[in-house]
Amino acid sequence: MTQNFSNVPLQHIVAFKFSDDADPVQVGSIVSALRDLKNQISEIVSIQSGRNNSPESLNNDFTHAFIIKFANEQDRDTYLVHPAHEEFKSLIKPFVADVFVFDFFDEP
Repeated sequence: MTQNFSNVPLQHIVAFKFSDDADPVQVGSIVSALRDLKNQISEIVSIQSGRNNSPESLNNDFTHAFIIKFANEQDRDTYLVHPAHEEFKSLIKPFVADVFVFDFFDEP
């Protein structure tokens, strides 16, 4: 059975594992730049972010996570190819060792 998610926001989760040579200033700049995408891309509903705080040590060295909310898949797809997002990806490339992305609808 296919569920209809037309009225359910899409959650886009992004997590970063920074390279060993990324210093705290660079990491802070990247976090700020990602959060600023909300001001540049109208399709973004909201952005939440934070640093890993889990005592379980299951984060595989990913230290920062973001939840970017979109009204629908089309808005997410517009974001993915938006020039501001492309510029952001170029900015972070030298400082990020790995990225994890996971999109989902909040299922009832």
